[in-house]
Parts: sequence; C-alpha cells; structure tokens
Amino acid sequence: APHHPAPRMDHFARLNLTLASPAMGQSFCAGICTLQDVSAGDEIVALPSLKDAEAVSDPDEEQVNIRWTASRPFAGNPAFKGAYSAQDATRAGFYSVLRPPEPGDQVVCFHRKHWLERGVVQEVNEEISDGQDGLKEGAEGARVSVTCEDGHSFKTWAAFLASADDREYSAICTTEEFQESVYARLVNADGGDATAKQRTSRVAAPEAARVTKAEARESLQAWLGAMVDADGEEVAVPSELKEELLGIFDEKQDASLHLYSLHKRLVPRTSLKKGNDYSLYYQALNNTLNHDAEEGLKTALPLIRRMMFLLLYDDETGQSRLHEGGRVWKGDSERPVPLNMQKLKDAQRNGTFIHFRQFQSTTSDEKIADRFRKREDKPGFMWVIDVPPQFFGARNIQDVSWRSNESETLFPPYSAFQVLSLEDDICHLQAVGLL
Repeated sequence: APHHPAPRMDHFARLNLTLASPAMGQSFCAGICTLQDVSAGDEIVALPSLKDAEAVSDPDEEQVNIRWTASRPFAGNPAFKGAYSAQDATRAGFYSVLRPPEPGDQVVCFHRKHWLERGVVQEVNEEISDGQDGLKEGAEGARVSVTCEDGHSFKTWAAFLASADDREYSAICTTEEFQESVYARLVNADGGDATAKQRTSRVAAPEAARVTKAEARESLQAWLGAMVDADGEEVAVPSELKEELLGIFDEKQDASLHLYSLHKRLVPRTSLKKGNDYSLYYQALNNTLNHDAEEGLKTALPLIRRMMFLLLYDDETGQSRLHEGGRVWKGDSERPVPLNMQKLKDAQRNGTFIHFRQFQSTTSDEKIADRFRKREDKPGFMWVIDVPPQFFGARNIQDVSWRSNESETLFPPYSAFQVLSLEDDICHLQAVGLL
C-alpha cells in the first residue's frame, strides 16, 4: 500500500491491520483508519494499488483502502471514492440489482480487473456473493455475463457496469474523437474548417467560414422535413409548424441564433432521457450533433455552420467577434454518464482538452443556471466556465436571443475546454476555443 502521512493523533489513531483477502490470496496493510469510522463487526478490505494493475488508467490513491459495510457492500470502482451501495450506483448512472442491464445491452466495465472493457450483455442473474470481484461476502447482487468484440467473456456485478453509449445531452469527447467525428469529416469535405485558430484581435472571416442566410434556410427546410432521431426513426414535424419556423427565420436578422433561443416545441416528448429527446427545436439540433450520425448531420450542416459563423464573426463587417470574458454557468438536469465522467477525470489528470459535441448554452447568472439544474427534480450537474478576456470562440447572444434576460453566452459545437476541477455534481472548466 502507498505511504500515508501520519495524521494528527488527537483525532485519529494509527491502526496497523493486516487482513487476508480471500479474493486475492494474500495480505495487505489496511493503512490508516479514523477511530470514528471503525466499529465492531466492520470488515476492512485493502485493495491492491492501482499502480499494480496495468489496465487501470485511474490512479486514485484513495481507492487503495476501502471498508465494506452492509449498507455499502461494493468496493473497487474508481468512479466512487470509497465503498458504495446499489442506490449509489444507480444515481451515478451505473446499472445495479435495482436497475440491471438487459441481454443485448452494450456496456462498459469499471471494475479494475476488466477496466473499460466493452461488450454485450449475454445473461443477468441475481446471486449471493462469495466475497470476490468487489461485492461483500453474503450480499446479493446482479451477476452479469459480458462478451467482448474479440470473443472473450467475463462476469462482473451490475454495479460495475454502465452503458457504453456516451452520446448523451451535452455529450463529451476527446480531441482525438473530435478529429475522427462525422462532423469534422463533413465540415472539411464541405470546404469549411472544423477548427479555428485562437486570436485576440479582430480579423476578417475566412471565406471557408461563410455560409449565407439563404443556404442556411434551405438547410433548415430540408432538416425539418427529414428529421430522424437517435434510433433513425422519423421525427414528423407538422407542416404548419415548419412554415411558422421558416417565417420566423425570414423575419430575423441573426435568424438561426434567434430560432435556437426560442425553445420551440416540434413534437410531443417521447423520451425521458434528454439525449434522446427531439421534442424541442434546440434539443433536436443539439442531439443531431451529439449522436454524430451522417444522415441527419449532413442535412443540418449548413444551418449549423451559419450559426457558428454568426457566433464567431459579424455578419455585416465579416470581422471576428471577441467575447469580453468572465464567468458563466450551465445547469444540466442530468449528471454526465460514467464514460463521460471518466473522460473529464482523464483530461484533468493529463492536462488534455475535452469538447462538447453540441452548442453549449451558458448564462452569466448563476441563479438561472441553478434553476435549469433542478428543473426535473433531480440533483443535476453544474458546469462553471471561466472565459478569458477578449476571447474568440463564444458570443453573448443577449441581443438576438428571445430570452434576453438570461444573458446567454453560446459556444459553438466541439469547443475545447480545460478541466480545472471535478466533483460529483460540479465541474469547473476554462474555455479554450476551437482547436
């Protein structure tokens, strides 16, 4: 076990416990425990250091010494700072005995032994644990058989599995995933540029960035007439609503941005999962970006590029827009799925960037963001974003937004951010721009 500094003795006592691990057939030092945390009957389990497991990329040292209890019988998932329960797993987006996966589901594993292995669920059974694979002996869990693409199989408890689908609302990707996206390929093939150099002075827009209002209108009309959801199913927007939206587009100066801010309902809501919800205009456009499917994205691309142009450049002068800077917030009703939380952790640790696939709406009013965070009676998740002064890569759209009181700053798709800090319900980012 790694070295721990000696704690103050008026609050803690050093317990030199060496306990046998039936799962590993050897002994490990349990290290330092607080007196108030240890009571008769508690079972203290020391897990091997993450440094000993080459397949594990998360070196959270606090995972080394974890105490199982009857109320929190799972241990060894780096997504949690200690032992956890089936309820904890469910709240964090993992499967559990309370919400087990179904045969055929695509899953990813967060157990150290099968770290980030992906596969298809073959079988799910409720079993009593023998103390191996991260569940306290005698506790009941959902045991899942998973087959990977290369043909090998493994078994683990459902509380170590999450959906392999990371295309949620506010979907996150790495720079490598951005470069390999359908979006980047289509933009570059269309004569545009999926990247943009950072600048702190006003310069003219490159010709490749320009998309006319007429081109965007044609794209809007085609997209509304052939919209498909994440499953490839038709989203049938009523004809009269299409005409209404096109009429609004014709009337407004920065029409594509104004239309985005309207929160116009297209169809009845059919999914409680926001990443699959195409019922509102702005969500439908963002989920077209999040799912990165060529069929829908290709039709909407000129509309999206027109929005990006208006965010980055002045339509009349063609000069680049620079954001004044400051702090903005975004409240999401759903916490990022485990795969995306892991991307945030990796980016913070490695000093790399993360990208949001969609347009990212933020506000300079923290109270408004907090209201959005709580709007579906869930704990939600808060994004705090620091924007450098004279920043190229975002625009305060208060002057064109339907809801001007929200003081909205809008970031283009695939904007890059540095992760400054990350907690269970909040992430602090630094805006970097388009890379």
